[in-house]
Amino acid sequence: MPPILSMLENLRSRFIPKISDVVNMIILFGIGIYMACISWQKWADITIDFGVELYVPWQLAKGKVLYRDIWQLYGPFSQYFNSLIFRIFGVGLMNLALFNIILIVVIAYFLYRIFLELSDTLTAVCVVAFFLSVFAFPQYVGCANYNYVCPYSHELTHGTLFSFVSIYIFMRFIKTRKPILLFLIGMLIGTVLLTKAEVFFAIFPAVGIGMICIMIINKASIYKIIKMASLFIIGFSVPVILFLIYFSYHMPFLSALTEIMQQYRMISEKMMTSQKFIMWVLGLDRPAFNLKMLLIIAGKYLWIFILFFFSSFLLSRLKTQNLKKMTMGLIILALAALLHFITKNTSWLDMGRPLPVITFLLGIYIFIAMLSSNNIPQKVRGLLPFLVLAIFSFTLLFKIILNAHVYHYGFVLAMPASLLLIMLLLYQMPNFLGRLFGDRNFIRIMSLSLVVTIMITHIGLSKRLYNLKTFMFSSGIDAIKTWDARISPQGLCGRLALERIEKIMGKNETFVAFPEGALYNYLARRDNPTPYYDFKPVPVEIWGNLYFASLKKFPPDYVLLVERDTSDCGPRYFGHDYAFELYSWIKDDYKILSQEGSPLSGSGYGVAIAKRIR
Repeated sequence: MPPILSMLENLRSRFIPKISDVVNMIILFGIGIYMACISWQKWADITIDFGVELYVPWQLAKGKVLYRDIWQLYGPFSQYFNSLIFRIFGVGLMNLALFNIILIVVIAYFLYRIFLELSDTLTAVCVVAFFLSVFAFPQYVGCANYNYVCPYSHELTHGTLFSFVSIYIFMRFIKTRKPILLFLIGMLIGTVLLTKAEVFFAIFPAVGIGMICIMIINKASIYKIIKMASLFIIGFSVPVILFLIYFSYHMPFLSALTEIMQQYRMISEKMMTSQKFIMWVLGLDRPAFNLKMLLIIAGKYLWIFILFFFSSFLLSRLKTQNLKKMTMGLIILALAALLHFITKNTSWLDMGRPLPVITFLLGIYIFIAMLSSNNIPQKVRGLLPFLVLAIFSFTLLFKIILNAHVYHYGFVLAMPASLLLIMLLLYQMPNFLGRLFGDRNFIRIMSLSLVVTIMITHIGLSKRLYNLKTFMFSSGIDAIKTWDARISPQGLCGRLALERIEKIMGKNETFVAFPEGALYNYLARRDNPTPYYDFKPVPVEIWGNLYFASLKKFPPDYVLLVERDTSDCGPRYFGHDYAFELYSWIKDDYKILSQEGSPLSGSGYGVAIAKRIR
């Protein structure tokens, strides 16, 4: 090769990959920035759930102690972590939101590293793009909070982040076998234990099975097994012990342990596992219908595979380029027609229903492949990360097993399985068909077109809803935009109620919002004198006596009656369909001073402010 050509080839091999990496990063940052812009300040719901995610860390930042001064069902990590953000950067929704956007970048980084190890650059980039466009910032239903910027539960998003980091470190351990990595994995999973139960029950068995497989592959001695298990257990214990030590300074040790582990004990409570809402989430409210829908949509997925399979077969038999090009054009038209057939009478938001079946079958396939690898350790180690990710993805779907979807809880629970599906479409299936028929490129282009279509469709769904959120409910560091007043009166009523709170209440006066409204406490910067802030049907049924005793012992100066239809949990309205004793106490001891709208009436949103008279 002439020197000039050799030099050009060297420059090409050195700089083209770097340019490609820069382009990929620009694409991903572009998607992330676009999604952040269209959703800016519209991530939080002003009525449901998210107020707690602000109120509790604010109270902890003021010096209160979780479980003793403030009730909490989930683990302590996320609330104390968020309170630390408030302590360092100041109390403010936007401070927390901006930090959560940084966490989205961190999740995206680890997703990229994991899927780059399991596939190739194009697939890893598309996986991250899919996460950013479909899961990180969206709103698909009337309630906000189902995004990673202002999640209804930070325990869920934090637990997911730590789970992916632990999977990545586990992949490093497979290659390097450094013992310190087992300690780090243990610490991460121990921290997940202190977030939300469904994430812990997904990552613990996934990594646990992976570690057992490593011991079997390496034919580890008893000493080695004990050493590996000890490092993991020590790491696992560290975050739990640290929190136990902290809480032991504020309450008896056994009480601290009970409170930290309360959510795991509550799983067996009938009221927590059989309520109407949970049955809908699981898909057990209409099991036959949901199973039928799962099979129907799985059948539509099968049509895509059949089209790709016969396309590969047909193209491999054609000899002339002109004939191939004509056939490719017809195949693209067939794919467009097939997509129309697939989405006809089926919402895009229901297309996640077969995810449990897909991840389960994938896990079985990987396990069989590992067993049939003729005891070749290198091959088995290469398959092991797939198995761990498949187990994690499948187990995380248990809570929505017959009603899997990317909206609502699916923004976390269906996310890993969806990303696995993207990898199957863009990498595994083209490679499989390429090995059979000799050419994977056209199938990969079709798969990429399908993935991009799904992303654009979901971005459009979110954008249509976000365009309707133009009303500034609160401003400044706590800015929240909600529905235009012509669509829903909740923003206007809520803002007027906040203005009345400022006029009526003294700075040190307290109030409790019924049945839900911790956001008002936070935005008004006024305390709830009791540990309790959730007066929906299930908590009232389980802990109603504690609530009532605490309210009598520490009566608030004011109460708020906030419109909240709780029929998703059972009875519809606080005081009218449940919590009769609490409501009677409010009527006897408090007098309404101001009312915006008609709260708890079913005739529209409203907030009433009542002052204690005795």
